[in-house]
Parts: sequence; C-alpha cells; structure tokens
Amino acid sequence: MVTAGGAHTNASPDGTPDELAAHVLGYVRDLLSPAMRVRERLSCGSPYKWAIELHRDGKWETEEWVGLFFYKYLILQSGPYHLFF
Repeated sequence: MVTAGGAHTNASPDGTPDELAAHVLGYVRDLLSPAMRVRERLSCGSPYKWAIELHRDGKWETEEWVGLFFYKYLILQSGPYHLFF
C-alpha cells in the first residue's frame, strides 16, 4: 500500500517481488513529481475524500478517488448521543 495523506492505493501482489517493488517505487516517484497531486475534500474541517490527479495536456485529470466512510453525517443525525473519534 502506498499512502499520501489520507489517499492510498493498493499495489497488486501479482508478478514477481521485483515487479511489485518497481510499481510501488514508480508510484512514489510520480507522487513526488509536479505532474501528480493529491486533492483533498473536507467536511466540518476533517478530510474524508482524496483524488489522485495527473497533469496531462495542460489540465488536471482525476485518476482515482479514495474516501472514508462518511461518519460525521451519521453522528450529526443521531440525536442526543454523540460519538467522538
């Protein structure tokens, strides 16, 4: 698994260990380049969704979305009982 903030992606264990390592290190290299970014969405000041974006042909394109279960909405709707995470 490769993580960047809350965003993450799973590396498939298919292939040889060398192929897996090359895939993961290539993804890390891309995350560190100016051609890839992680866009974050917030709810009540807490991050809950991330987009992995690539810069192609002068515009940003979303490669994938990663998100958390949207627990804050459920907590706010639950009445007088509140859970704190």
